[in-house]
Amino acid sequence: MPYVKGNPRYIRDLYFVLRMTAGVVEYRMKLHKFDIKDWDKLVAWVVLVQQWPYRVSWIVLHAEDLELKAAVKKREKLSSCVEQAPDDYMDKKLHAIFKSAQEKQTELEKKGEETWKRLNSLDGDTELLELFLQEFDFTVQDMFDLLPVTTNMDTSIKRAINSALSQQA
Repeated sequence: MPYVKGNPRYIRDLYFVLRMTAGVVEYRMKLHKFDIKDWDKLVAWVVLVQQWPYRVSWIVLHAEDLELKAAVKKREKLSSCVEQAPDDYMDKKLHAIFKSAQEKQTELEKKGEETWKRLNSLDGDTELLELFLQEFDFTVQDMFDLLPVTTNMDTSIKRAINSALSQQA
């Protein structure tokens, strides 16, 4: 609860998102397409996405980049008939992903473009996010497991980040 904004309207909205997400999880469990071992982690994930949509979008983009790089490495290893190592990026902590993504984010925001300032204003306190990520100890695997049942992820933020990144390149 210390990570949740105190606004009653926000808490009510968060409650409805949690109910909707739980419904999606239960439905997918009936279809045997999802298995949840830790409901507290699901609740924490919903709060994380709701409270820090901009920075979570950065984390997701960064983790997806790691996944693509791992796929390329895997393909290279397969083509060269070298024994392949397990995908170690899946055990990486989201806090480490956040720190890495934050460096790139800060670098781009220093350039002062209005898009970054507008997107940055969507989030809560960054220090609280760091504490949250350390306390709940999410991994990339947890994130990829929970993304299919995430009902409150605003994909337009990811598109805006990608668009702004492509304009800067």
